[in-house]
Amino acid sequence: MESLKDFLVYGRDIESFSDLLKIAKVYRSMKLNRELLFRELALVVLEKIKPLLKRRAYCIFTRSGFSGLLAIHMASILNAEGYNIELVYNELYSNKLFYNALKRFSFTFSIYRSSKSYKQLKQDSIAVLGRSIIIKEDYKELRVNLDNIIKESNISKRLYTRAMLFTSKIDVKDVVRPLEADANKYSHGKICVIALSDNMEGASKLSAYASEYALSALRSGSGYVTIASNYKIQSLNPTVINYIIKEPEAIEDIIESKKADIFIIGNGTSYPNEAIDSILDILYKRNDLYIILDAAAIGYIRKTKHNNVIVTPHLGELKRYLNIDLEESSLYDKAKTAIELSKRYGSIFVIKGRYTVISDGRSLRLSEAETPALATMGTGDVLNGIIASFLARDRKDPFKATVAAVELHKEIGDMLFKYKGTNIIATDIIDYLPTILKRYIKADRNGAGLYRSL
Repeated sequence: MESLKDFLVYGRDIESFSDLLKIAKVYRSMKLNRELLFRELALVVLEKIKPLLKRRAYCIFTRSGFSGLLAIHMASILNAEGYNIELVYNELYSNKLFYNALKRFSFTFSIYRSSKSYKQLKQDSIAVLGRSIIIKEDYKELRVNLDNIIKESNISKRLYTRAMLFTSKIDVKDVVRPLEADANKYSHGKICVIALSDNMEGASKLSAYASEYALSALRSGSGYVTIASNYKIQSLNPTVINYIIKEPEAIEDIIESKKADIFIIGNGTSYPNEAIDSILDILYKRNDLYIILDAAAIGYIRKTKHNNVIVTPHLGELKRYLNIDLEESSLYDKAKTAIELSKRYGSIFVIKGRYTVISDGRSLRLSEAETPALATMGTGDVLNGIIASFLARDRKDPFKATVAAVELHKEIGDMLFKYKGTNIIATDIIDYLPTILKRYIKADRNGAGLYRSL
């Protein structure tokens, strides 16, 4: 097994401890936190063995490496549940991975360094040794096979959803909030869509693209959305304000007037483009702004870094503007590329496709579209509008806001597929946004909201 693709794309289950170690190896190569895997495995093991435990005090014995990592998480969970736990490990075999794991936890129980074998330990002990969990109690030993626990637990689904891989509705719940009673249009999202066209003929097409950005932001909860363009934009909705910017420097007026602090730019023109470069040169000087780069603006990312940038290419744009061809690549390669790009440019990357990959260089999330409903023009523009709106709600954690937007976008696409099949257009998603968001929020008359159970 060389990549996550064997598991994620072909639906292969994790059926043994060996399978889990292979996933851990992939996590290591992608610089992801392997402890998430073993924390989840510890929960699965304890669900199986806790009914067998008759005492409240145990000594957990282990050796090193991955078995030791599992033992540490088992000890941590039991300790948090009120058990009196001592951890005994053989320091002759312990490695750096094991010691680093110990440092991350502030256990209240004692840790003993011992070279004693398991057979010499006192009663009331649990040994985590390779593929065996051995419970010694009342002068009897009970052995539980770790491979059997993994196979019976359907751990694959739990790991993929909880170990920071696939997005879920929980991600949306963490971001979507009801408005306060005293909210105004400036308090929950000031977004500017920068729409540039190379010529007058392209301005009418640009109107549709810009409106999709703007309306999706409004429908996602933003209070104030403007379109800044070098041609008059005929918006699909009169609530969207249109500024004409004949010179790139005019964008400074919008910034100084505090009418926008989140900017979306890229569609409607080509790259290299002097106007895009000039505008982004201005925006990149400000650390208090967030910038979403789409389409032609993606190429600018190679010029300089900015910590508050989100880049949203599909595979074609990735090839066109960054010279990276992932059309025939595995999901593992796409995930690895997203992490590398994020680290290189200091930005969040959203590589769109059947499996959308999101990374900020430290974390990785995947979103699987269950249907081809979103495979139509304009749906990516709608996604950017949702990202901008969610970002306005949660500026402290742009990665979390981006993940939530991708999940909501996918959820609406899958739901619309049930009613319209693949015969949907981008504005269908926009129209459905208020309905799906209402399901996440139940607001009372004072503006305080409660989550509705989904």
